[in-house]
Amino acid sequence: MTALDISGALNALKTFYSKDRIEALVYRDRPLFAMLDKKTDFVGDKYKVPMIVARPQGIGSTFATAQTNKTPTNYQAFYLERVKHYALASITTEAVLASQNDAGAFLRLATGEIDGAIDGLTRVIARQCYGDSSASLAQVGSITTAAAGVVTLKDPEDVVAFEVGQVLVCHSAKSGGSARNWGAGATTTIVGIDRNAGTLTVGATNGGALDIVPNDFLFISGDRGFGISGLMAWVPASAPSSASFFGMDRTVDATRMAGQRIDCSALPIEEALIVAARKVGREGGQPSHCFLSFDKYAALEKSLGTKVRYSEHKVGELSFQSIKVNGPKGDIAVLADQDAPNTNGFMLDLKQWSLYSLGPAVQILDLDGNKFLRESSADAMEIRVGSFLNIGCRAPGFNANLIF
Repeated sequence: MTALDISGALNALKTFYSKDRIEALVYRDRPLFAMLDKKTDFVGDKYKVPMIVARPQGIGSTFATAQTNKTPTNYQAFYLERVKHYALASITTEAVLASQNDAGAFLRLATGEIDGAIDGLTRVIARQCYGDSSASLAQVGSITTAAAGVVTLKDPEDVVAFEVGQVLVCHSAKSGGSARNWGAGATTTIVGIDRNAGTLTVGATNGGALDIVPNDFLFISGDRGFGISGLMAWVPASAPSSASFFGMDRTVDATRMAGQRIDCSALPIEEALIVAARKVGREGGQPSHCFLSFDKYAALEKSLGTKVRYSEHKVGELSFQSIKVNGPKGDIAVLADQDAPNTNGFMLDLKQWSLYSLGPAVQILDLDGNKFLRESSADAMEIRVGSFLNIGCRAPGFNANLIF
């Protein structure tokens, strides 16, 4: 029996992981991430995203008044900065040797690890596309103080953001505030998840010597403050402060520069969409898509009853089902996204948004042609997947944050 030629297998992997293959892995079941316009030319330090804040105001019923009041078009720009994310996975030498007489076995082993790294990184990025750059995964609802702690999430729907084996940190606030203690140290590892109850079982808590309280925020260790500036950053739930946002003070015109904020807490879901579409349309936007959690999507479906209309959206080889609702400027496609927060929905003029990245949004880091690198501190081969990207919007005022 001929031994496996590892270099030949790696060449097969190079062919297998074509651009289309990686895109299919990355955008599957993630409609917002899939539908965002992709710009892969984010070279240099920053990416300029221009917008018009105000048109010339040399207007009046007399020529002299118009001339006196004359102003130029107010052009502004967001100067977008990249965010880096990585996913690493390993295959031990023993596993490679154990499959050296079976090329298929090695390829299955390798593709399993590569697919896992790609999917793991994509899940984090897709979640952050809705976020506010803090990289917060969820808030604590309650926590036991037993030897192995059980965290009940404030919103059980946020359980989709967690995986067994994740290493977590906890803070009292999204930024600033205090780092919390898990009893055994600053970090803990998820050892079990109840996805129906929305609970996480974490590692030893030293018999309950921990200071985590309800409403604290959970993060993947090392990610806090390094998230993508997603929808919640561009169209925040409260009016923005004067703090610079990619070089711009958005208080000058909070609607045009930071979108619409609509309190939908007392509105039926169907009525909430009508109100949002009207307000976006009034500002000149053409709302085309609305992204909701599965919970809110189901509520809309029930509300519409026999009036529900479905549509299908193709993105490459992928297909997403939506509910069509009437808007003042045409039909709006409402889609369920597992990464959308249950507390907020986003009605978007999608053509105003882009995902700006340095190369493909998610890519295998193999500039030297090697998909595997020998690890220096372990008897293993390492796979590296990375992304260098951020989200930008050319007209925030054409979009709305629906606050449920």
